[in-house]
Amino acid sequence: MKRRRGLAWPLVLWLLASFVLLFRPAICRGQPQAPREVEVVLVGVFGDDPVFASRVTSWFSPERFHVEVRRAPFLEAKQVLSPSADAFVHVWVTLSNKQLARLYFASTTSRGASGNSYFLRELRLENGLDEIGAEHVAEVLNLSTQAFVEGQAQSAREELEQTLKAEPAPEPSVSPPSATPPAPRPRPALRAPPDAGPRSEPRRRFGARVGYALSYRADEGTWHGPSAAFELTLWRKLGLRAAAQGALPGRRELEPLELRFYGVAFALAASFRHALGAGIDLEWFGGPALDVVRYTPVRPLSPDYAAGSAATEARPGFAAGVEALWGSWPVVALVAEATLPFTKTHYDVVQAETRQVIGRASPLVPTLGVEVGF
Repeated sequence: MKRRRGLAWPLVLWLLASFVLLFRPAICRGQPQAPREVEVVLVGVFGDDPVFASRVTSWFSPERFHVEVRRAPFLEAKQVLSPSADAFVHVWVTLSNKQLARLYFASTTSRGASGNSYFLRELRLENGLDEIGAEHVAEVLNLSTQAFVEGQAQSAREELEQTLKAEPAPEPSVSPPSATPPAPRPRPALRAPPDAGPRSEPRRRFGARVGYALSYRADEGTWHGPSAAFELTLWRKLGLRAAAQGALPGRRELEPLELRFYGVAFALAASFRHALGAGIDLEWFGGPALDVVRYTPVRPLSPDYAAGSAATEARPGFAAGVEALWGSWPVVALVAEATLPFTKTHYDVVQAETRQVIGRASPLVPTLGVEVGF
């Protein structure tokens, strides 16, 4: 009688494979992160604005944030310092003296000593809560929320406590005694519609500044002088900028002549302004420009030449640049600009029948200036 060996091994292998398949760990697949809950409380006049809630929610991406907006007549300091856990981030928006907007951020997700994290942001509104000011507050609220969530913006609790003391306290309510206490009233929640309809045209805003600037002009030297700018906001972030820069008289030796230069440069440009954060605004501009240059031969540097007559030249061109603005009153602006002349200017001397070029105007004129105004 022959014994059949090896029949038990297939059975053992089959049972082992079944055991592994039955108890193997499930494959984990990454799931997209759910939107963060953000509660925005509009205090006082911000809550009275019928379209400001939709203005705020329009800046947030629905894939990243789920925003709930509600109104409150007063700011309660206890809610700011001890935020509830029903939202990832709580934001309170207030307005003081009609020109100072404050944004209070609080969250219970911090690992700090108190278990809470805070952030305070203040904005100066040049013309109060007009169309431009409201849009600026909504934009900064969105940028500050993202920075706060990512841990890039934080303030000390003591700073918030000191600032909260300047906020108006809620008025005490007096009610007649009753046998049963009144039922608590739920907080009114306001979900802004995705589209609040067309907005009204904003009031026009203007600003004027004076300053000092210098520009590099190759063989003509470095010119410097006073500057002035006038800006007009036409719609939201778009506007116009008119500027003038003077060039004080200066001398330049272009062998074999010494020349004296002075003049003024004008520019009229369309502008686009937006908030960069940390109280800084950026404004981009570009448009036609005109340089009016007066040059006078002062004296020859060689006895073989004689000085000619003075002349005035108009040089059309295109100017573009950017300015960074700080503050509200006064406003300090740092301006960087470049002008591309449409004409080519060169300076010649003539000896007998020979003409020689002794200098050329710069094909691109960079300018740097500082302005102060409102």
